[in-house]
Amino acid sequence: MGIVSSIIDGPKTAVEISKVTNIPISTVYRRLQFLQEHKMLKTSGGLNKDGKYFVYLSKLKTISTFFDGSNIMISVTPNLNFTIN
Repeated sequence: MGIVSSIIDGPKTAVEISKVTNIPISTVYRRLQFLQEHKMLKTSGGLNKDGKYFVYLSKLKTISTFFDGSNIMISVTPNLNFTIN
């Protein structure tokens, strides 16, 4: 499971993403930054007893590519679960 796949159905913190994907936390943060820069994530934050936290949710449900020998076609499906409470 990848980072985007892990945050399609509901928001997660970077630590939660790291745990479910088995990707090191430093790599998760780096990839989340890339996804944010390219406007592929919804980010929300708040405060709890441990301090500040952020949760991330994918704006994308799927991305498909097709190559017919001379052309590349890309299909993007938006994430309809795109709400963070």
